Amino acid sequence: MKTQHTSLPFTIIKQIPHSLVLVFDKDFRYIFAEGEAFVENGMNPEFFVGKTIHESFPAEEVVFFIPYYQSVIRGEKKQYEHVHLGQTFLHNFFPYYNDYQELVGGIVISQNITDFKIVQTQLMQSEQRYDLAMKSAHTGIYDWSGTTENTYRSPRVWEIFEIDESEFSTSPSTFLQYIHPEDFKILKNVFSNDLTIDVFSYEIRIITGKNNLKWIQSSGMILRNESGEVVRIVGSILDITSRKEIEAALVESEEKFRELISWLPINVALYDKKGEIVYSNNSQENTLVANVNYYNEDGSIIPANQHPAMLVLATGFAQKDIIMGRQDPSNGRNVWHNVNAIAIKKNGLVDKVICTFTDITALKQTREEALETSKILVVQNKQLEEFAHITSHNLRAPISNLSLLVSLHKQARSEQEKDVYVSKIAEVSEHLLHSIDVLAHSLKIKNEIHKDRELVQFKEILAQTKQVLSGQIASSRAQITHRFDVAELLYPRVYLESILQNLASNAIKYRDRRRVLHLSISTYKENGRTVLEIDDNGIGINLDRHGNKIFGLYKTFHANKDARGVGLFLVKNQVEAMGGFIEVESKEGTGTKFKITF
Repeated sequence: MKTQHTSLPFTIIKQIPHSLVLVFDKDFRYIFAEGEAFVENGMNPEFFVGKTIHESFPAEEVVFFIPYYQSVIRGEKKQYEHVHLGQTFLHNFFPYYNDYQELVGGIVISQNITDFKIVQTQLMQSEQRYDLAMKSAHTGIYDWSGTTENTYRSPRVWEIFEIDESEFSTSPSTFLQYIHPEDFKILKNVFSNDLTIDVFSYEIRIITGKNNLKWIQSSGMILRNESGEVVRIVGSILDITSRKEIEAALVESEEKFRELISWLPINVALYDKKGEIVYSNNSQENTLVANVNYYNEDGSIIPANQHPAMLVLATGFAQKDIIMGRQDPSNGRNVWHNVNAIAIKKNGLVDKVICTFTDITALKQTREEALETSKILVVQNKQLEEFAHITSHNLRAPISNLSLLVSLHKQARSEQEKDVYVSKIAEVSEHLLHSIDVLAHSLKIKNEIHKDRELVQFKEILAQTKQVLSGQIASSRAQITHRFDVAELLYPRVYLESILQNLASNAIKYRDRRRVLHLSISTYKENGRTVLEIDDNGIGINLDRHGNKIFGLYKTFHANKDARGVGLFLVKNQVEAMGGFIEVESKEGTGTKFKITF
């Protein structure tokens, strides 16, 4: 059976770039094939329709794909990455059910991810540059994920522990054998026996593979799955033996201290009782207290009396692992330090304070980039899964219906009967085209996170909305009031126009015809973010019954002939694409309030 040459396939091609779709039955025979990726790779989609996988692909490729097809026929979902003619494809395999929820075949959605692979390579190069930077900083890096393949320790780790790489297993507990017996209690205090912390930092002694005593500083973070189980530990190890030796030597001789720290790769400063620096191995640090504004990780300025050196002078207690940022006057860039300060006492009183400043700018930036990348990947994976679910759900019924109508058309005995089926095929195709247009527009919105923003006036957008809906406002005699405590917003104009028009149009469409519609539109600040509220006294929605699907595609909740179930679906996508979220409060017979936090 050949595919019908309606505008449906071409709409899919136009709206879903670099992708292809194959639908097959239980005999692995293709009943539908379309997509831009066919043409890009020199293949004709019509070649596949009516043929089995064995007739369509070379035997060496069938060997790889058959297990996935078989899994789909068993009702399983699968994913497979495949390289063809120099292009990399990500194949997603889904079961295909008819209207009676009977498994009748499978769907293959393949996407060209070559560009993603290029970005992945660039990220790998970035990681290599980071590795070079860490080597120059004499810092060891470890990344444990529970398996040999996913465990990484930089060569510097082996150097610090003075052991061969083969002597270190993948388990974090392996390194416990090198810890000084007296320092086990430090780890116990840090991790509270159950690894409930997310970020850690500690200093301990180790006995190396060559039986040498060393001090190390280890800092990092612990990642968990939804069940709270540890799935990854990432951190750094710095050999601080020299620093510890210097700190001990300072108690005996300040002069000896100055001689020893002059060659250290970290910044060290000595403060007197007045808080003034009397010695530093880095001339730039001479302005740390008087002339340089330090700030916390949240951006707040650290008062001079809260500087670690000042706190030690005031309390006598050591300050450890204080993260402080400042601006480099030579280039205006942010520089981050891990600061430790301890007291040097004379006759039981604080006489001087020694501070060490370890530059962690590169490590902090890398962690932030890794966290941001992880967030993006999680969001994109969730969006892909959601899109696949919606696509499978919304296209399954019309495609099944279309397939049935085509079959009935073939079996028709008269031209009149065929004309009836052709008419119905046209109706189903039109509905299917509209569904694909909406889904494609939704997918486009999800990918426009960098859409150009401009400073938009809320009054201007409201005036335009009133003009567009002037006929509906006049016929419904709606009364619209506004209060804009926040007058403007940096946002894509077309999105804000769409959001306000959709919500205002809905308020008019679902007004209570027993009373005059009052529509209130307001903006204000909440927790530092701009909020838009649209409140009406319409017929309301039963959220107990419909709350979990109010923003779903084609979901309607009233017997209104104009209801399509598209507006709220698009509004939610537009708001979330720009990093915001939308909430709803409603009660039947009272009204509805939408709250958008940008």
